[in-house]
Amino acid sequence: HMLTGRPPFQAASPGEMVLLVLEQDPVPPRMLNPKSDRDLEMICLRCLQKPIDLRYASELDARRALYEEALHYLDEGIQADPLRGLPHMIRARLYREQPALAGEGYAQLADEAYARALALNPHMFVARTELAETLLGLGRADEAPAVLERGMGYYYPESPELLPYFRLTAGIWRKAGKAEAAQALETRISELEKRASASYSQRLP
Repeated sequence: HMLTGRPPFQAASPGEMVLLVLEQDPVPPRMLNPKSDRDLEMICLRCLQKPIDLRYASELDARRALYEEALHYLDEGIQADPLRGLPHMIRARLYREQPALAGEGYAQLADEAYARALALNPHMFVARTELAETLLGLGRADEAPAVLERGMGYYYPESPELLPYFRLTAGIWRKAGKAEAAQALETRISELEKRASASYSQRLP
C-alpha cells in the first residue's frame, strides 16, 4: 500500500476479495508505480506469495530483508552525496529502533552514525537529541550534556520542532544543578508551546 497507494487486491465485496486473495497474484508494485525500488518490490511480492515455502520463514526474516534493503539504500545515498548528514542520521535511527537486527553493538553503531551526521551538519538538532538519548541509554550520561550544549551554540529558528531538544537539554541541566540555565530554557519552551498551540488553533476549521 505504501509503495503503490492502494492495497494489493481490490474488490467490490468481501467474498470477491477472498477469491482474489486465494486465486490471483497481486499486481507487481512497479506496474502501478514505476518509481518503486526493484528490490523492495521483490520483498513485497515474496511476502504475498501463496505457497508458504516461498514466503519468508518468519516475520523477523521479512523485517531483516527490509532492514538490509534500507541500509543498502542509505549507502547509495551516502556514496552519491558524501557531504550530506541526513542519511547518517536515518541509519542511526534504524540501529536504535531495530536492535534485534543491528546486533548487540547497536547503540555504539548509532552513536557513531549520529556523530558522522553532526560532523557534516552541526545544525541537526534532531540528531543531537537522539544522540544524547542514546548516550543516556548506554549509561554515558556524562557525555550527553556536551552533545546538547554544543548545539546551543548554533542559531536555530524558534520552531516547535525544537521542543524535544530543549526539553531534554533543560532536564539534563536541572539534574546537573544548573538551575538558572534550565529555568531560562524552560521559559523558552513555554513560549514555544504557546506559539505552537496558537498556530494549531488558527488552522482549525
